[in-house]
Amino acid sequence: MNSNASDPSVSARRKAYLNVVLPLFLISVVAYIDRVNIGYVALTMNKDLGFDSRVFGLGAGIFFAGYFLFEIPGALIAERYSPRLWLARIMISWGVVSALMAFMQTAWQFYLLRFLLGAAYTRYYIRPSYLANFLKIQNPPVRDWVNRMDQRVNDRHTREEIADISRPVAC
Repeated sequence: MNSNASDPSVSARRKAYLNVVLPLFLISVVAYIDRVNIGYVALTMNKDLGFDSRVFGLGAGIFFAGYFLFEIPGALIAERYSPRLWLARIMISWGVVSALMAFMQTAWQFYLLRFLLGAAYTRYYIRPSYLANFLKIQNPPVRDWVNRMDQRVNDRHTREEIADISRPVAC
């Protein structure tokens, strides 16, 4: 019998991958496709709705305004609710706003829906330590694995921030 198969840390890691990492990865791929999709839609949408490049540019950029403005309130709210409830809220609001994009006809509707779509995305990308707290992970091997992943995220962000500080500003 393989000793690795009976090891609780291997079982815990497999369970964490299947129940946490895999769904978050799949949703991240769909979210990325959804965010970049606006560029492909612009090829025909601008002509069909009569949008010029300024209307499209503002609408594409206003997504990040909604995301930015609701990020901190979203973090405060996300800490109070379970991850299942929070991810369900994200998926439902994201789906409703995305579906409403099919019915927009004016530039103001485009702006509003892009802003709401950005707001719907808030707090989707959470740190692994928050995820561990949300999931109330009691299994020590899984908790240790999540903490190691969180440390890797922190180290990477610190390195990127240092690189950004030392990078010259383009004129």
